[in-house]
Amino acid sequence: MDRIQVRLADGETWDPTVGDPARQDPEFDALLAAAIDVEDHSEALRAELALTIYLLRRNYDLSPDELALLLTFTPDDPALATLQSAIHDLVVERIQGNRGAVGVPATENQLPGRSNVIPGTR
Repeated sequence: MDRIQVRLADGETWDPTVGDPARQDPEFDALLAAAIDVEDHSEALRAELALTIYLLRRNYDLSPDELALLLTFTPDDPALATLQSAIHDLVVERIQGNRGAVGVPATENQLPGRSNVIPGTR
């Protein structure tokens, strides 16, 4: 994933990209698996939110109140869609990166409710 900057609800920017994909991180792997194994769009959003929280807490010592401040957007804030898209793209990139290793065809990697799984096809 190209390094990107997204704006959080407090107005500060954050880079949600993950470092070396070969790095051992069982908790990240479990959250990624949960984001892949979803039944519908709402479940995908919840799983991606959990991944977002994990990534923020991995980089910063944040209380629940601080997380709420960073992730509670106004309904019309375009930064929310940008953040959701960035996290979704991170999940998709990891699916694509693992596809060859596990031999899973692309149709099985597609997230429910997301016909445009490939980054850049939105």
